[in-house]
Amino acid sequence: MSYGIIPQNVQCIQLEAPELSYDESEVSEKSVYFGNLGIPEVQETTQQVPCGIHSIFDPDQQVPNFMRAVYLKVNEYSDWDTGLSHALSLRRLADLLNVNSHSQVRRGIKWLIEHGWLVVKGKRKSDGAYFYQVVHHKCELGEIPVDKDGRPQKCAVPKGKGSPSQLIEQGKIAWKIFLDWTVRKVHSCWVSGVVSMTVRYASKLMKMTAKTISENAKKMTELGLLEKLSKPFRLSEYQLYPSPYPERRKRKSEYRRKRPMKFIDGFYYSFNERWRLHRDTLMIQMRDFGKWRNSSEYELKRINSKIYKDFMDFTQILIQFHRLGDTLKT
Repeated sequence: MSYGIIPQNVQCIQLEAPELSYDESEVSEKSVYFGNLGIPEVQETTQQVPCGIHSIFDPDQQVPNFMRAVYLKVNEYSDWDTGLSHALSLRRLADLLNVNSHSQVRRGIKWLIEHGWLVVKGKRKSDGAYFYQVVHHKCELGEIPVDKDGRPQKCAVPKGKGSPSQLIEQGKIAWKIFLDWTVRKVHSCWVSGVVSMTVRYASKLMKMTAKTISENAKKMTELGLLEKLSKPFRLSEYQLYPSPYPERRKRKSEYRRKRPMKFIDGFYYSFNERWRLHRDTLMIQMRDFGKWRNSSEYELKRINSKIYKDFMDFTQILIQFHRLGDTLKT
């Protein structure tokens, strides 16, 4: 599992119309589809949408709206842990987004790849559809925001019956409404499904005009996706539908830490900065009288068991990441 990790030194693949430019020798169809990772698992009723700082929905990320809509659809048809997608052609994505222009989708995919949000991982020979890897959080491993379970921060967004994801595929709503509802969902109370925000703040989050947001809200209310709870001329408060599950699903915590480790010149540093772990070799070093020397797991465990546990947990994540990368290069 990669936990939404962005590969280091990602080389963005240049795409030029009318075809996606791609070196097919890098990854074969078989290595992606039948490798150790197996066929990417896709959830039936929800999609895990990356959120928080360094995600594509971080207000500081300058991502055009249509590109975020394309990203959402690729994410929906990908494994929520590894980010590996099923094969998706331009025609298929255009249908999923309810748009007529394949060139618009091509531009969206090209932009996402050039800016590091998607990575091409293979091509299906039968129809030329591409496999992608979704970058969940565009940052160093130690900077990925985590939830209270210690997992990379994601929001469970409904995609089943009556959801915006289904309605857009049925041609009943436009991509702007699909994106609008998703942004509201990400910023709502995940327990109650209630979202409160001013039009000005909504405009900042969605990068849409106040008029478009009002029109979207009206349409979503008519379709039963929104129910206004607030009184006129007050802070806009809506109930989102479909509403969340009555009880939050319990998940096993596999990776937990209070704050991210510093990453400098290839090393992750312990909080007391006396120990460090090399990202690629997993070598442990100890600061001894102002100088760094090679150490061992045994010495670290004997001196500081807490840092030892943190490093071992972190090592497992790095090993899984390296295995993922090796599998995709096979």
